[in-house]
Amino acid sequence: MKKRMRLPWLITQLDQNVTSASFSPDGKKIALLSSADKMVHLWDTSSGSPTMILKGHQDTINKVSFSPDSKFVVTTSDDKTARLWDLSDKVEHKIPLWTEKDTTNRALLSSRGQYALAIVSPGRSSTQASIKPSVQLQNLLGTPTTIPFGVTKSGKAQSQTAIEVTLAAFSFDQKFVSTLSTNNTIQIWDVSGQRVADFKLPNDNSPTDMQMSLSPNGQYVVTEQYEDDVAEVRDREGTKIAVLEGKTPYSLNFSPNGKFIVVARNDHTAQVFDMSGKSLVQLEGHKGRVLYAQFSADSQHIVTTSSDGTARVWDISGKPIAELKGHQSDVNHASFSADAKSVVTVSSDGTAKVWDVVREQVTAEFRDESGSMFTDAVFSENGQQIITVSSTGNVQTWPLESLDQLMVRGCRWLSDYLKYGPDDSNRTLCDSVLPVASGTQ
Repeated sequence: MKKRMRLPWLITQLDQNVTSASFSPDGKKIALLSSADKMVHLWDTSSGSPTMILKGHQDTINKVSFSPDSKFVVTTSDDKTARLWDLSDKVEHKIPLWTEKDTTNRALLSSRGQYALAIVSPGRSSTQASIKPSVQLQNLLGTPTTIPFGVTKSGKAQSQTAIEVTLAAFSFDQKFVSTLSTNNTIQIWDVSGQRVADFKLPNDNSPTDMQMSLSPNGQYVVTEQYEDDVAEVRDREGTKIAVLEGKTPYSLNFSPNGKFIVVARNDHTAQVFDMSGKSLVQLEGHKGRVLYAQFSADSQHIVTTSSDGTARVWDISGKPIAELKGHQSDVNHASFSADAKSVVTVSSDGTAKVWDVVREQVTAEFRDESGSMFTDAVFSENGQQIITVSSTGNVQTWPLESLDQLMVRGCRWLSDYLKYGPDDSNRTLCDSVLPVASGTQ
């Protein structure tokens, strides 16, 4: 006779229909969504008692997911926000998602993922279009805040140029942001949203067709226009201090030490300049346009990405270090880990990949569940997460393991098979990785 499974407890305290239920990975919690109360109800699986209510969304909650360690919950809602909840102390981290009526023209992350920035064009139906700032900066660490660039504490716009931003860039030290507006005005801001400098570019520049980078200390800006062969370095007063000559650019970036600028070009090369405009080295090897180039934190290495579907790593002298092959389309962006031993790339194939530079191997791959394409990805300050932002402005954090950690975890999974399996030749397979996994001491 078959045994009947006994239900340990029954939840009967919700006033609305339950539309979703999810177990936490550790099996200790259940998250319940009800149809209309805009809240998540958490229950303890051992006692059957409610433990926490996550309240704050202004519209129906569509999805709830636990983090792998069961310490966090992320929720998405029809109120156009995602919220990240810390279950240990009930701290909530809100990640803004821009409404379908608005257009996210560009979304980017600071060098170590402390800030996310989006340039947003208000929709035609927006009643606030006349005063709404087009740059929104989100602090992803500590107390989350959304900083409205160009808006005073009273809520009034400081200037029309703050409303019509077409381009923005972070300084590598995450302390400053530069913006370019439709009237050719460049403004430099600190990350509290206060403007510290502004100047106008020559009128023959097209602000909708340019590249821009901000030096680590926020003192210099370099700009270059598509279909133009000249990049110009200017100080905070707008004074031109150097000219960088070369072919059509796709990206510009200062080195973290402030001594160099790397330019990605459409002639399949990247070029390194000093601050006087002197060309120091040309990086050659890609078989397609070089779409992006960036320095490592110590300014001793450069990563380039290309329409040939690869990324390459070079030392500052131009010596090739690694070729990272595996994407199925253009590689649009790349960033180093703090120790320059790993690189994260994003591609038009919809994936972000993490690479071991020495082995030239992929150690992790991520894809946005909504189907949106990643536009930027960086390593967190501690190197244990990858932070991505998508074309819709959605910011996500992904746990990260090194190749060695993955090998250790794999050997632990295989330990019983290696010890008791029929094939004696595999007994010592994991000895060099995790001796206990293969049953040896």
